[in-house]
Amino acid sequence: MPLELRGLRESDVIIQKIQSVNGAVTVAVDTTLDIGTLLTTADGGVTWTIRQEADWVAGSYAVDDVFYHLGHIWKSLAATNVTEPGTDPAKWEDQGFWNANGVLVEGLDLTGNANVLTAGYVVESNLTGFEEALRHQLFDRNIILK
Repeated sequence: MPLELRGLRESDVIIQKIQSVNGAVTVAVDTTLDIGTLLTTADGGVTWTIRQEADWVAGSYAVDDVFYHLGHIWKSLAATNVTEPGTDPAKWEDQGFWNANGVLVEGLDLTGNANVLTAGYVVESNLTGFEEALRHQLFDRNIILK
């Protein structure tokens, strides 16, 4: 069966699992999280979530619109804001780095407990939500990209 029909298996994403935790992963209604989805935890791995903010795309944004761009969460400070986040501090407030610190090791379509990789080796091209701006942070978390 072709890869696009069968979905990813753990072996397609996780090369070596050095450390993982079993934590509660929040899954939005009518959403499926695939193996390799980047997650974040603020409580040491008890609960995990995905990034909620939409990706920024060129366009016009209102005051208080919030988007993800190049590893950071940005809040618009101007009406009809057409500048790229990070290029003009008078128009965008940096809300901080999106703190990706785990990789989902199993697929989920409902909120529940799941295995999350916190240290190990993964196939970079099979991660969901990964971009180059997150590389250094994942290395700092002992998730090595291959």
